[in-house]
Amino acid sequence: MSADQNDVAASKPQGAQLASLPQEDGPTIAAAVDLFFGDLRLAPRSKKTYWHGIAKFLRHLSQHEGIDPESAPVSILRPDHVTSFAAILVPPDIRTPEEVSQMRTAQNNISAVRKFCSYLSSYDLNDDLAGDRIKTRISAMMPRFTAPPPDVKLTDLDQIVAFVTGLPHEEKPHLEL
Repeated sequence: MSADQNDVAASKPQGAQLASLPQEDGPTIAAAVDLFFGDLRLAPRSKKTYWHGIAKFLRHLSQHEGIDPESAPVSILRPDHVTSFAAILVPPDIRTPEEVSQMRTAQNNISAVRKFCSYLSSYDLNDDLAGDRIKTRISAMMPRFTAPPPDVKLTDLDQIVAFVTGLPHEEKPHLEL
């Protein structure tokens, strides 16, 4: 490789460099995760959240799917692996504060795995993991979720309304909008 080719290769994201190499089955799942986090441009907290979600997914693969991420190539991953992971995470009912918390955690974990799958698809490491396909499948299995409204007592609400109505009225209310 010439010096110019080395400069071009060094400027590419790691996934792009890897995708350009001739490989039969591609890198292992664990190696692809390392590449993903090497290329990921997120805030440190978001990166940590994604790391936890993908670590859960890798545990799911080894415990429930019989796939060893350290030795299995990324080409073995299928959308069914992602949907079965999502099915385990999502609580069956979302009524209590604990279930709301579980649902938010599940959404974060699934988001991390979807972004990882999108990364694999974008760099031609696994064409079966197209983002739209996985998004549609997961959306179909997710319950409708809206966080419950805050628990406000009627007496508190009456007090709030009385306070607001007691405020002086503006002379030009249209300017407040």
